[in-house]
Amino acid sequence: MTRPLVANIDWHALRSNIHLAKQKVDQGSIMAVVKANAYGHGIKDVIDAFDGIDAFAVSSIDEAVSLREATAKPIVLLEGPFSRAEVDVIVDQQFAPVLHSHEQVEWMLGSPTKKTRVWIKLDTGMNRLGFSGSEAEHTIARLEATGVEVIGVMSHLSNADAPADPFTAEQYDRFRKLTIAGKHVSISNSAGILRGMSLFREYIRPGIMLYGVSPFATTSAPEIGLKPVMNLTSELIAVRECLPGQRVGYGNETVCTSQMRIGVIACGYADGYPRQARPGTPVVVDGRRAALIGRVCMDMLLVDITDIPHAGVGSPVVLWGKELPVEHVAACASTIANDLLSGITSRVPRNVQKH
Repeated sequence: MTRPLVANIDWHALRSNIHLAKQKVDQGSIMAVVKANAYGHGIKDVIDAFDGIDAFAVSSIDEAVSLREATAKPIVLLEGPFSRAEVDVIVDQQFAPVLHSHEQVEWMLGSPTKKTRVWIKLDTGMNRLGFSGSEAEHTIARLEATGVEVIGVMSHLSNADAPADPFTAEQYDRFRKLTIAGKHVSISNSAGILRGMSLFREYIRPGIMLYGVSPFATTSAPEIGLKPVMNLTSELIAVRECLPGQRVGYGNETVCTSQMRIGVIACGYADGYPRQARPGTPVVVDGRRAALIGRVCMDMLLVDITDIPHAGVGSPVVLWGKELPVEHVAACASTIANDLLSGITSRVPRNVQKH
C-alpha cells in the first residue's frame, strides 16, 4: 500500500501568483526565485507555469545545471561561483553569476573564455554579501575591460517584511545612488514588490509570494491576493482509544485527563514536518480542526480527534494548504513558512494538479 502523504501542487494557483507579480512590475522584468527546488514545490514539475517570466534565480551551480535541463531561459546564480572550477560550467551553460567578492571576480578574470554575462552585488546595509559603491565601479571597469559583460547591479532587502521599519526605504535610497547608468537593477524581493516599492524598469525577484505565502506577519496571503500552491495531505492510519491516566507518544509528556480518541497520521519530521511543532498545532481531519498532541515522530503525528467522532482510519488529513495556511503551522513551530515548504523531503511525492 502506498503511503498516503502527498504534496499536492496547485498549478493554477502558481500561475495566479505569477500573474500578480507581473502586475507589480513597472515596465520591468521578472526574475523568479526558484532556489531549493522552487521552495520545495518541484521546479521541473511546474516549469511550464513560469512561461511568462524573464529569468530564473537559483542558489547554486547544481541547481542551475538541473534547471538548465528544463529551460532555455536565463538562469542567475544568486551566490555566484563557489570555486574557480565552477567558472567553466558557468561559461559553458551560459549562466549569469552574481559576483559578490573579490575572489569571484579574479576567478572570472582568470577564465580563458570571457564571453559571459554577470551581475554585481551591492551591499546596501545588510552586511552579508556585496561590494561598496566605489568597489563596484572599479570591479565593473576591470571586468568589462577584459570582455566580461556586466548585466546590472543587484542588492537584497534585509527587513522589507516589516513595513514600520524605515531601513527598507534607506536601502532603496542607497541602491539608487549606487546604480550605474546603462545597467539593469534588481533589489525588490516579495515584500518590497508587494509594498509597491519596486523601481522603474527593475528586474524584480519574487520568491515566497509565488508559492502563495505572505511575507508579512500582519497581512494574510488572501488579503494580498495570493493563493496557496502546496497542499500537504495525508490520512489517518490508526485510531486509539485512550483512558484517563494513560500516556501518549514519546517522552510520556502527554497524559490523558479524560477518555480520548487519538488519531495517528502518516507524516513526520523525516518528511519535513517541523519536529518543534508545539502541542496544539492545528491539523485538519475530515474537514474539522484537530490539535497535535505529544511529540512529532519521525514518520507519524498524533492528534486529538475526540471531538471528531466520525473520523477513522482513512480519513483525509490536511497538514497545511487551502484549509490551513502554512504560516499558521510555521508560527506554532517558531519558524517561517519558507522553512516548512523548502524542507519537504524527497520521499514525499509531488502531485501537480492542473484541473
